[in-house]
Amino acid sequence: MRINPKHLRIFAPLALVGACGDGGQDGAVGARGTLEGPDVLLNAVTEEVFTVGSVVGDAWDTFGSVQSVAFDSAGNLHIYDSQVEHILVVGRDGSLLRTVGGQGEGPGEFGNVSAAIVARDGSYTVLGFSQVDLFDPGGAFARRIQMNAILFSGSALPDGRLVASSFVSMEAVIGA
Repeated sequence: MRINPKHLRIFAPLALVGACGDGGQDGAVGARGTLEGPDVLLNAVTEEVFTVGSVVGDAWDTFGSVQSVAFDSAGNLHIYDSQVEHILVVGRDGSLLRTVGGQGEGPGEFGNVSAAIVARDGSYTVLGFSQVDLFDPGGAFARRIQMNAILFSGSALPDGRLVASSFVSMEAVIGA
């Protein structure tokens, strides 16, 4: 017997649907809500916490490329937009509180940022190509730490320690 490929395209998905049924219910041996028990369907309940930004709005709330968002302990929203290289701080009422950074290479300016990390107190750790910039909770530039390595994707722990997924030494990049 020869099977027509057209029929196989129709019946193969139907066979998969039948094989993917909720077979875990009959074979579960434990109580509901335990790892050994049956699967339980959950309904997600969401609550809108914050809405900011618009297609046609004020200059500050029209975003280019949002790379990260974070809340501080006061409930302020910090938005890093890599297109304009700054962090916007939006208050709980949705108003703009301040802008941190801006395009450039000088102290307090951003360039080649891989991550902008907001601490609970509202201070910032900004990972650049080969430097880490630190800002106080008010957004003022505190200091720059030059690195002899390139940092990739990081985060900061509550105690201020930096965690990065990888470092590449400058010697390896330039062949020194």
